[in-house]
Amino acid sequence: MSVQKLRYRYGIAALLFFITEVFIAIYFKKGFIRHWFGDFLVVGLLYCSLQALWPGKVLKRVILIGIIAASIEALQAFGLVELLGLKDNPGAKLVLGTTFSWSDMLAYGLGLLATLGIERLVRSESFIQCCQVVLGLREEP
Repeated sequence: MSVQKLRYRYGIAALLFFITEVFIAIYFKKGFIRHWFGDFLVVGLLYCSLQALWPGKVLKRVILIGIIAASIEALQAFGLVELLGLKDNPGAKLVLGTTFSWSDMLAYGLGLLATLGIERLVRSESFIQCCQVVLGLREEP
């Protein structure tokens, strides 16, 4: 598959992640979906966005996204939004967060592990062959 086609697919995936995150932000004000699943998905959004803009090796990208997510979460413990003078900005509070939580770190970690697993699955030859058979692009072996 060409790099351009792969970047396009990551871009579409990033857009779908973004739409899902916006949906969660609008319709789920509290609870598991908003506070945990949203954090789980956001690392997928960041990963796909990065791969769409600047493709690179999967593990290096996952590590970079992990560092970014953990850094933002850690900075929440020091009042990042207030330090930046954005405490009255609802968008900044939504994107950057306002309180540190170890459960958020766990959600990021699990999201990154899921990202690695999905990448491994999607890039495996047996998965590709299976998809081709299901779509009728190839005869069963």
